[in-house]
Order: sequence, then structure tokens, then C-alpha cells
Amino acid sequence: MKGEQIGFIAQEVEKVLPQVVLTQNNEEKTKVIKYDEIVPVLTKAIQELSNENKKLHESLEARIKALEMNAAK
Repeated sequence: MKGEQIGFIAQEVEKVLPQVVLTQNNEEKTKVIKYDEIVPVLTKAIQELSNENKKLHESLEARIKALEMNAAK
């Protein structure tokens, strides 16, 4: 293939999501990632991280507001 290629290292993915990695039955035991099955997992992880980030942001804003109110007294 020509040009820059982007992807995951199958051996690394296999440690976390073994169900999305296939090992071919050849001499090299080539590993292949089933990208169509990894997309929903990654999407869910992004959603969870986004929600966590939003909660942390709201918590920090509340703490800053409380500190500002205490400093104004």
C-alpha cells in the first residue's frame, strides 16, 4: 500500500477486546482487527468519557463559584 497508513496494533487491541481480533491460519499467524465491531465500543467509550467530563466540569464550576462567594465575604 502506498502512502501513510493509520490503524491499531492488533496485538494491543487483542489484550483489551479479544473478540474483535482474528488470527489467520497461516505461517505468520497474521492478526486482523474487525474494525466494524470496534466502532460501537469506541463510540460508547467516547460517550461515557464525554458525560464524565461534563460532570467534572460542572463540579469544578460549582466549587469555583463557592470559593468566589466565600472570598467576597
